[in-house]
Amino acid sequence: MRSMRSNYLISLLLTATVVGCVAAPASAQRGPVRGVAAFGIEAAGGVLGSAAGLGLGFLITNPGDCPSDDLGCTLQKVGAALAISAGGSGLGTVVLGRASHTQPSALGAFVGAAVGIAAGVGVVHLISEELDLSREDAVLWVGYTLTQGVVSALGSRLVRALRS
Repeated sequence: MRSMRSNYLISLLLTATVVGCVAAPASAQRGPVRGVAAFGIEAAGGVLGSAAGLGLGFLITNPGDCPSDDLGCTLQKVGAALAISAGGSGLGTVVLGRASHTQPSALGAFVGAAVGIAAGVGVVHLISEELDLSREDAVLWVGYTLTQGVVSALGSRLVRALRS
């Protein structure tokens, strides 16, 4: 269990470092960023935010503390961690998007992040159960956070396009 907590802390630190490195040069840019570049920037923010939120969520809730026979406890704690990851993904999409002048939609980003919970859990199930590719935590973590971040960015860009 101690190695899992270390992984969560490392995830949080790496996310903070990458966001700092990406946002600083991007903030010097003038004029709005559009198209695929805007989507890529917002997706990167969503992925990083999802990873940070998931790490923070698991650190706070610690599902490993639940008794092995208490499925309700485990589901409640994992659900709370996933909700925190959605907040992180939406926030990451908006913050990195604004810092990079992509004009993100906060509403779209947070709705996309909420939808991204289901999409991310589906990808984890696909990887671990249906395709039986991997049950490694790191692989599942990457699959979940990539999916949630991309769906969050899709939501942001879709709502931005509808409002234009």
